[in-house]
Amino acid sequence: MAKAWMPLYVADYLAATTHLDAAESGAYLHLIMHYWQHGGLPVQDRRLAHIARMTSAQWERARPTILEFFHDGWRHERVERELREASVKYERRVEAGRKGGNAKNANRRSNGSAASNASEECKRSASKALAAPCQPQPQPQPQSQPQTQPQTQPQPQPQPQSPDSSSRKESNDQDPAPPRKDRRGLCAFEAGIIRLDAGNLEKWRQAFPNLSLESELIGLAAWAAQQTNWFIAVSGALAKKQREAVLALERIKAQASLQAPGSTYVDPRL
Repeated sequence: MAKAWMPLYVADYLAATTHLDAAESGAYLHLIMHYWQHGGLPVQDRRLAHIARMTSAQWERARPTILEFFHDGWRHERVERELREASVKYERRVEAGRKGGNAKNANRRSNGSAASNASEECKRSASKALAAPCQPQPQPQPQSQPQTQPQTQPQPQPQPQSPDSSSRKESNDQDPAPPRKDRRGLCAFEAGIIRLDAGNLEKWRQAFPNLSLESELIGLAAWAAQQTNWFIAVSGALAKKQREAVLALERIKAQASLQAPGSTYVDPRL
């Protein structure tokens, strides 16, 4: 047990040592400090004088007075009681630290196992999500039917369309999302959730000629995954970037024309 400090009850010490002079008080204090550090005192007077910081003659005069504080030779009741209490407190702290360390290690192992399982589950989910799109799906093959006599089947009556269904049809006609038959083909470009076949990729290249299309799509992949319809959202974002690129190009042209000698160029935005 480390004993870096010693409890010293000043009031008790002063009350018990009022009859000591300065040398005797200092010698007694050094003796009990040595007692605290080593758990006891030697019995040889030469060593006791050395601990008390006294010469042999000084120790011989002070020894009878100082010995009154000890019993059974050089045993000190108060210091031994404090040592026992300090030892009990130390053992309690060690035990509490051991239990706390065990609990932390158990939590760390549990959290690590849970995180590992979650990570593996995320990897499996991501693999499934990336592997599922753009894979050709088997198409049902027509089955030969036995020749039978044609039967007159009642023709289905056209159902009136509600305004909601009409508006949905118009919205779907205007939705630039790639048709289902194109989605079944191989992807010409893929970045996260953004997956384009060759036809749609070429359409976007023509629509946004001032952009580095693949780089822009890679940069928008994480944002597109948070959108309800990634195709429309990405298309709008690219259109905005295209406008900004055109404006930047016009600005550069305007500045170059204004710096040219004899220029009469007027910025069309003014």
